[in-house]
Amino acid sequence: MNKLTNHNIDRTFTSLTSQARGQTEKESQPESITLLGAGITITGEIYAEEHLIINGHVEGTVNLPEHGVAVGIDGQVHGKIFAQSIKVLGRVSGQITAEVLAELRESACMEGRLVAPRVAIDDGAYLKAAIDTTRAYIASQV
Repeated sequence: MNKLTNHNIDRTFTSLTSQARGQTEKESQPESITLLGAGITITGEIYAEEHLIINGHVEGTVNLPEHGVAVGIDGQVHGKIFAQSIKVLGRVSGQITAEVLAELRESACMEGRLVAPRVAIDDGAYLKAAIDTTRAYIASQV
């Protein structure tokens, strides 16, 4: 089973956002990560200029145009997620738009619409969604 730890999420996020900005891993600096704990529910819009791990419940929009979002095993998002990279281990109902990569891990449950130029879906992940891998659509959403 895949464990969502700050260490491997930090490596993933730093690598993907550095690639998107055209930097090598040596040029990139470690970036901050915010953790939304399991006991937290947010209704509305989240905008952040750092990576976000969601282990709680979000009803609304998550907007991290320059960073990555991870929905942990216990995390739930009902709404829209927009980020450089998105990794789902929990539940998402709505739309995911990733500028670089969207990953659905084995424990993921996703319903709605998935938009990303690159998509990785682990065996066992549940997906009931329209998938769009065209960059033109992603660019129009920024």
